Amino acid sequence: MILAFLNVSFVIQVVVFSILTVIQIILFRPLARKIFNFEKTDTNYTQIIGAIGFVTENINSAEGKGRVSVNGADWKAKSENIIKKGTKVKVVSISGASLIVKPL
Repeated sequence: MILAFLNVSFVIQVVVFSILTVIQIILFRPLARKIFNFEKTDTNYTQIIGAIGFVTENINSAEGKGRVSVNGADWKAKSENIIKKGTKVKVVSISGASLIVKPL
């Protein structure tokens, strides 16, 4: 706006604006990252591997059905075997949003 009052050409105004914008991004980006806390947050999903839970819905991977409760949370579950409701299971791994379990 200052350059407009000084009757500087539009092209020069755009160039100055672009340069100042890049400088501001370089200077203030670290400060913005600290203020807004853009650091990666670990969800600790790996802590569930090895946990013990129980089957709340029969697990049949062929049909894509099955749910387990682990640490008070309900999860979709898969297994190599058909596992009946109420069976204790151990979490072997995680595949997407599903737990891979095996019966105990």
